[in-house]
Amino acid sequence: MSQTSESMEQKPEMIISQEDLLLLLDPNAVAIHTAIHTAQKQILKKVLHIGLPMGAEAQKRIEWLLTNKNVNHWFTSTKSQTILVNGHGPLERVTPMSIFCAMLAQSLNSTGSFIVLSHFCGLQMLDRDSQDPKEQKTSGLLRSLLIQLLAQWKFPNITCLKHDFIEKLKRTSPNWSSRRQGRLLRRLVAGLPKATPIFIIIDGTNYYEIAELRDDMKEAVEEINELLSSKSVEAMVKILITSPTRSFDLIKYFKTNEIINVPEDMGGTMTRFSESRLKLQFDSKAADLERSLSRNRHK
Repeated sequence: MSQTSESMEQKPEMIISQEDLLLLLDPNAVAIHTAIHTAQKQILKKVLHIGLPMGAEAQKRIEWLLTNKNVNHWFTSTKSQTILVNGHGPLERVTPMSIFCAMLAQSLNSTGSFIVLSHFCGLQMLDRDSQDPKEQKTSGLLRSLLIQLLAQWKFPNITCLKHDFIEKLKRTSPNWSSRRQGRLLRRLVAGLPKATPIFIIIDGTNYYEIAELRDDMKEAVEEINELLSSKSVEAMVKILITSPTRSFDLIKYFKTNEIINVPEDMGGTMTRFSESRLKLQFDSKAADLERSLSRNRHK
């Protein structure tokens, strides 16, 4: 750790309100719990509205994800884990992986027991016509996750940030680098009570693995995955990142057993597909995880 970092850690914590920190992230934000949370729920609905009328091949991919033992272990384990899923399908804004991610997020949200941060790269593209060169090279991914986390923060004030760090945030708002946003995300997650379950779901990374966004995306994923190795983080962090085709830029941030490849040719037969049956399966998995976490807390 550098001397600068050490001196920052020695400074006492400073209290900042949830709303003030949100406004530093997004000066245009007005209603924390309504506008932001509602907007993300609308994106989930949009994904399902576009994606559910899919053909048999796409449906098989969702079934494959639901029954894959590695995906299932990632979901049901009470330990922090990250996985990257390569879809090996066509490059589309909404894919079978998108439907899987949206239904998973909806089921987790419905329990009220999980913090759920989701981002759909194919549908959440920033304005590429912006005249600001910085804006053209920023995906907005970390900012999106931070705003969602603050919208779900259970307390009016945030007390886990150091004085010097908050002052830096104020001086540079809202033009924070990905590295600074990543540090803020890590410190906020570290401020959550022990074993708090938080899911970070990022779909469609190929849309950000383009020349002008590639470096920002790589830095964002590196920062997100560092939540698992940070000694200060005691929350249960589950990270799911999906690529509709195959990610070449992000694989270096994952171990071999953290990378899941959906077969290109699904073949075989498929169980009868229906939205209600899928929802039931996701809801059941979410409820099982909720019970497992509850048992762990009472040990």
